[in-house]
Amino acid sequence: MAARLRQVYLEPGTVGLRALLPGDEDASGALLGALRAHRDYYVSIRAESLQVIRTLPARLEAVLERLSGLFPELEADLYVAVGALGRGGTLGRTGGRRFAVVGLDFFCGGPHAANGSLSAWQRRVLHPAAALPGVVAHELIHTLQPEVRVEDLTLLQAVLAEGAAEYLGRIVAGDTINAHLYGYGLRHEAELRRRFQADLAAGAPLERWLYQGEQAGAEPADLGYFLGSQIVQAYHERDRDRAGVLRELLDLPLHDPQTFLRRSGYFG
Repeated sequence: MAARLRQVYLEPGTVGLRALLPGDEDASGALLGALRAHRDYYVSIRAESLQVIRTLPARLEAVLERLSGLFPELEADLYVAVGALGRGGTLGRTGGRRFAVVGLDFFCGGPHAANGSLSAWQRRVLHPAAALPGVVAHELIHTLQPEVRVEDLTLLQAVLAEGAAEYLGRIVAGDTINAHLYGYGLRHEAELRRRFQADLAAGAPLERWLYQGEQAGAEPADLGYFLGSQIVQAYHERDRDRAGVLRELLDLPLHDPQTFLRRSGYFG
């Protein structure tokens, strides 16, 4: 069955589909495992996913226009594919250029979706198709940032990079797919500030704040998105009308994160 899945779906698939799934050796197994474990869910979203694909250009027209208005240099391709319920968005590279990918399996939620087999984390990050403009803006903004391998990022760089995509994506799309983080984050912001400063001083790993998935524990996963967005917003609000400040929100967090953090004034 895995070989058949590879033959009819993965091999003819786009580079976006391949970027969304694990490495070549694991992709068919991961997808087959997800299809078997969550068969009812995939069946329940089939009609919705086909309808979303048909209406996608109209859904994204306004957000792509606003994004291009802010960043005329944007040229990255966008791929939308059904994956293995592992991630809702990511970046890939082909021909020397980066592209954005969105996992449609995470954006067909709603009353029709049979999500009983999904984990608590998967249900929490499941969204209706109306959320697609926000995640598309977020992922395309990542393609405008300086390219750094995830394994080379410090905790501060990673949180600021995700925070910049989160904050600018919110400006462009008028919404965020991480609204649940803001409710929790704003209630606990003082505590989160203290913990983040302590983790920066201790050299904590990225996974303390980002890319946690099922490992988040009692708190919402990936609170670094919220905290990073708050820092980036603080930086922007101090100098909102200065020419070039939006470019700084993309570049400076990765080139000089300590300077960016200090200028933001977020920690006083």
